[in-house]
Amino acid sequence: LKLNMTLTDILKDIFEPVASILFMRGAKVDIQVVVSPDNHLMVQADRMRLKQIILNLAANASKFVERGYIRLRADVLDDNVHLHVEDSGPGIPPNKRDRLFMKFQESLDVLNQGTGIGLSVCRNLSEMMGADIFLDDGFVSELE
Repeated sequence: LKLNMTLTDILKDIFEPVASILFMRGAKVDIQVVVSPDNHLMVQADRMRLKQIILNLAANASKFVERGYIRLRADVLDDNVHLHVEDSGPGIPPNKRDRLFMKFQESLDVLNQGTGIGLSVCRNLSEMMGADIFLDDGFVSELE
């Protein structure tokens, strides 16, 4: 797989198209897009692959969120760009977290959708671009 690393606008090239796709697929919750600072954040990345990663994470979230939101968020911390896909869903069970990004994991959704390789592909693509992908165990949706 050859990457096409180019200057990529997180808002225009990644988050807005993914939010639009989720909307067109009939997402039942609020799709939020937040980019700091000032909605202008550029990174060197393979635009298509980065969009694929964010879409896969957001689509997974949409399977579990029945009310509330899915938030696509970007910020800069310690000179590193952080991209987040956050949601108000029930969360990942603690016993599934350590194997979340491994191949052929058992589906968490009721309908048993998926092959169990999507998050593994996201990890591989992230690593190819020199990035990390992980579950933030400390995230709290603040939705009651």
